[in-house]
Amino acid sequence: MSLENGILDKFLAGDDDAYAVIYRTYAKDLYSYGKGLGFDNDILKDAIQDLFLKILCKRKVLSQVTNLKYYLFRALKNSLLNLARHNDHSHGASIPEAVFPISVTILDQLIEDEERVSLEKKILDLLSCLTPRQKEAVYLRFINEMSYEEVAGLLNMTPASAKNLISRAIDRMRKENVLSVFMSLILSLV
Repeated sequence: MSLENGILDKFLAGDDDAYAVIYRTYAKDLYSYGKGLGFDNDILKDAIQDLFLKILCKRKVLSQVTNLKYYLFRALKNSLLNLARHNDHSHGASIPEAVFPISVTILDQLIEDEERVSLEKKILDLLSCLTPRQKEAVYLRFINEMSYEEVAGLLNMTPASAKNLISRAIDRMRKENVLSVFMSLILSLV
């Protein structure tokens, strides 16, 4: 049994300490992902609080969940997109495609500020050759270590399409001679 499944089982059995572990484990990653989708801090914090409040009040929602991290990412993205649709509909606008400007806030807890700024700039420079959708796919696959199936679910595409999208992103980085630098930076985070 994985750590994630053990914590989830404890939470489903009513253990509030397990709930706190789930929050501490995923809140920063969810925040980083939401920032990457282009949402502002207040909306994002509210959406994350609402998500965790929902799972606290309705634990049984998670009883069929097999991958908690994927479920939380998916639930947050759906919530944010529904909120954006509602706000855009009431203002008569359409939802723009997410820009997904990868902001490397996930590194904050890993390295010192000056090193973080330098590393963040390097990663942003490396990823500047990618489309927003490719950036999101690469972020999910390599930074959040999601499977192609999970990436596909979050991007509303087939796993084969997700694999092709990531493959094209890697090819593009290879052509720009930045792939080896990007991969070494990713490996240094692990």
